[in-house]
Amino acid sequence: MKQSPATYIEELAIRVDETNPNHHLWNNNGTWWLHYTVYPTPVTTERRRISLRTKCIQHARYKRDKFFWYSIFRKITFSRLRKSKQILNTWISNLSLN
Repeated sequence: MKQSPATYIEELAIRVDETNPNHHLWNNNGTWWLHYTVYPTPVTTERRRISLRTKCIQHARYKRDKFFWYSIFRKITFSRLRKSKQILNTWISNLSLN
């Protein structure tokens, strides 16, 4: 079924290498970043990077897992999160280990 551009929801592309516990994580001068790919339309791809604002790999893994869980299982589309970068950055900053 063909979707019109106005109703298309971005598709998240995740490839998980189970032998690498740091998949989707990138260390840039001591700060961990999350990087992933989305398909904003059926014919385009976009790589996104978000600072996890931590120097601790355990916190970075936790924040990465929470981000993907929240995005996938709660059915929150990346397009809605992307519209307000401030909301996304606040959400990541407020993540805490429970």
